[in-house]
Amino acid sequence: MREIRQNLITKDWVIFATDRGKRPHEFADPQFPEPTSLPQYKASCPFCVGNAFRTRYQQIRHDHRIEAIVIFKNHGVKAGTSLEHPHSQLAGLPIVPFQFRMRVDEAIRYFDDHGSCLFCDTITDELHCGDRIITTTEFFTAFIPYAALSPFHIWIFPLRHTSSFEDITDAEIADFSP
Repeated sequence: MREIRQNLITKDWVIFATDRGKRPHEFADPQFPEPTSLPQYKASCPFCVGNAFRTRYQQIRHDHRIEAIVIFKNHGVKAGTSLEHPHSQLAGLPIVPFQFRMRVDEAIRYFDDHGSCLFCDTITDELHCGDRIITTTEFFTAFIPYAALSPFHIWIFPLRHTSSFEDITDAEIADFSP
């Protein structure tokens, strides 16, 4: 059965074939076996992912040439990267991408219409529904959006209302990092 859903944050319309969810899925890639252990996060290490991103974010946030900062994880040529191994990046952009501006505009419109934060309401709804939750920690929830734009699309939202990654606390970094 097909279903049309609208992603309230992006305003994109997505067509779902809900019966496809019953098919078996294989997530493992034999080329990249599951690690037996992950490196431990150390709060004192400036190179640990959360620390490095927060520090660099704070350094470039006030640069007049930077209009937007993007942090993302990438993996393989199919994802448009030249590196095959999984890696994360922080990019300072001289423009605000249309998708960013559109999401901010939509959040403002939502606040004007509902008197509350679109992102906070989204995470509240997702937690209440529970169907698309991947994991929840003390400070974050990872979930598949109601109207995901692509297969394996995952959003990670903080459970605390905040408008900027720059405000991430030490405890949140420890919770977010492996």
